Amino acid sequence: MINRVVNTFQPVIKENKINLEIDCPQDLIVNTIPNLLEIILYNLLENAVYYCLIKPNTDYSIKLKAYISEEKLVITVFDNGIGVDESIRNQLFEMFFRGTEFSKGNGLGLYIVNKAVRSLNGKVIVESEPGKFSRFIVQLPLEASQEYAFNFLGNNHSEYFYR
Repeated sequence: MINRVVNTFQPVIKENKINLEIDCPQDLIVNTIPNLLEIILYNLLENAVYYCLIKPNTDYSIKLKAYISEEKLVITVFDNGIGVDESIRNQLFEMFFRGTEFSKGNGLGLYIVNKAVRSLNGKVIVESEPGKFSRFIVQLPLEASQEYAFNFLGNNHSEYFYR
């Protein structure tokens, strides 16, 4: 799954000479809802690429790591882009929130990430130092419950994630 998501960004990664480091065991298997996990990975990697590239005069670096810790799947996405000011970290996952004047899109990416993570009974943590880096840490249970996801999202929203 990670390779499929990363391949989506390969043209821009190569064109901009972004150093992408992936640290994930080849035999890592998790019982989860694949569409939700793919949405999480895609949006976090898209942001990492974008916010690296708007920082001038930088050797661009993104690190994607996945591992098991304390019965949880932990995914970290690190970039050495512009970072996130502490004053807005609590707002990052709000619908339509755009963190900087450089923000692209409509402010839904991290909202969707948070919704997908929470629907899998997980949590997402942000670590950052403005001007230096951002790290998003996603923690998910090893066994995703489809029933939990349906209860969290509600049947009205399940079609969006299961097309």
